[in-house]
Amino acid sequence: TQKFNIEMQTLSIEDILVAIAREQKLRFKQVNNNITVSKPANYIEEVIEVVETNIEITGTVTDENGDPLPGASVTVSGTNTGAVTDFEGNYSITVPEGSTLIFSYIGFEAMVVVVGNQSQIDVTLKADLSSLEEVVVTAFGLEREERSLGTSVGKVSGEQLSQNPDINVANSLAGRVSGVTVDNAGSGPGGSTRVIIRGFSSLGGNNQPLYVVDGVPIDNSNRGAAGRWGGFDRGDGIQNINPNDIESMTVLKGPNAAALYGQRGANGVILITTKSGKARKGIGVNINSNVRVGNPMVWPDWQNEYGLGSRGQHRFFTDGNGTIYSRAEADQLGITDQLTPQITTIADGPQHPKSWGPGMDGGQVYSWDGELVPFSPQPDNAKDFFQNQITVDNNVAFSGGNDKTTFRLSIANMTNQGVIPKNTLTRNTFNLKASHKLSDRFSAEGRINYVRQTAKNRPGLSDQQRNFRTPDPSP
Repeated sequence: TQKFNIEMQTLSIEDILVAIAREQKLRFKQVNNNITVSKPANYIEEVIEVVETNIEITGTVTDENGDPLPGASVTVSGTNTGAVTDFEGNYSITVPEGSTLIFSYIGFEAMVVVVGNQSQIDVTLKADLSSLEEVVVTAFGLEREERSLGTSVGKVSGEQLSQNPDINVANSLAGRVSGVTVDNAGSGPGGSTRVIIRGFSSLGGNNQPLYVVDGVPIDNSNRGAAGRWGGFDRGDGIQNINPNDIESMTVLKGPNAAALYGQRGANGVILITTKSGKARKGIGVNINSNVRVGNPMVWPDWQNEYGLGSRGQHRFFTDGNGTIYSRAEADQLGITDQLTPQITTIADGPQHPKSWGPGMDGGQVYSWDGELVPFSPQPDNAKDFFQNQITVDNNVAFSGGNDKTTFRLSIANMTNQGVIPKNTLTRNTFNLKASHKLSDRFSAEGRINYVRQTAKNRPGLSDQQRNFRTPDPSP
């Protein structure tokens, strides 16, 4: 045995062996992971010889049920060498002894196996639940993998809905599902929402989809709408669903996807699955509160140069004692110069005032209430009239159960202050859902949903002439 020192800083094992071989005239030979040392009679400069032993590996790749996985990938770690299993899940690959094989298949967890001196390696892959396609609810509540469907569907999760719940849950589909158009009338909170899937299918009929909640179709008819002479929009059926109670919303697009619902599903179907209780220890409590503030985003471009009147002149005049003359009457009596303009009257009606009068020069005129005011523009009068919209949504849910019986109870309160003064909306929702497993094949499920909604001073629509002076007579 002989000891010697080599000065080095960052050298590889190969460089170290070369240095030792040159100094001691030795020869190193590597066979796989073993290195042998010899001292040849005739020393040559090639001091290291590497010999790799390749072995053929065969085996079968199956899933947890023992079924073969055709097309599974078998690769050698760190190299481009690989193979693919056949229809029976069999493979064959030649690798250096001591290599590491990686077995992978779409939807399954990859497995790493060290070859060692094995010649046959059978592998069972476990399903990777995190990589599987999302499960969507189709007609009649059937759950299917999205990639297995032959029709187009869209899905919105309950988590997305609860992050920013809308008063009408149908509005939450806007911008979240392709091919779906969502419009709501200018009726403020509590108004109806029109949803169109893949465009209009009828020029004069109903184009809205069918709503199905936990397998039961609901009536989504509008409770009042604007006619030729005005009216009030009192909402629709879908707005009675509490967004915090929804597990998922699935949109079945077109007649093919909704064929099982017949003619009612010709415009598409929106399936709503509500949240259920789950087996757990004790009772779970979930509290969700939201506060949202809004205001008008776009204002008309008002003109502030000309006031009320017609043909560049005032329409009415007054003597200041309560007697009002029209321009024609004042001109006929020849007293126009002795009177003061009156910009409008109580009996004038909101359909007549038009901004075709004289330029607003700041002169004194009488208002409709008999007060003397300057004839000047009021550029912020519309902005000063409207107020911020404030919505407060509070929801508390209790859930629990065991292996056979589960339940979920939720109580929600929503209050809204509209942008129009004295326009308010209050909604209280009570929801109970319970299920019981009768046997391995039969189960029973029941759901109760109670909603009480009160609206005050709804905005008038269309040609509603008393929009802000006469509140909606019914809640």
